[in-house]
Amino acid sequence: MFRWQRLLSDADARKKRLLRLQEQYRQVEDLYLTFAKKASAFNSWFENAEEDLTDPVRCNSVEEIKVSLASLLTYSVVIWSSSSGVWCINCTHVQLNALDHFQLYGNAIVN
Repeated sequence: MFRWQRLLSDADARKKRLLRLQEQYRQVEDLYLTFAKKASAFNSWFENAEEDLTDPVRCNSVEEIKVSLASLLTYSVVIWSSSSGVWCINCTHVQLNALDHFQLYGNAIVN
């Protein structure tokens, strides 16, 4: 009878560990999905910005130069404001690394 009770308690403890690990893996998967979505959106935006900034500029008057310069200054503000998107991607990356480190070195291995 004692062995049966011990088997039941060991099984229950293992089940709890597995459920905890399942939740950790779900969190990691959610972070990977978030990272992929943010990185994809940023990559598309970056490619468009690169195309816009490498287009040749042709001006035939001083007024056209002023308009082009004003447009470039406005665009530079947009570029600087998008740096928060890079920080969000980086934060997600840091979270993933922390969880991976925990899983590799933090007693997350199921026996």
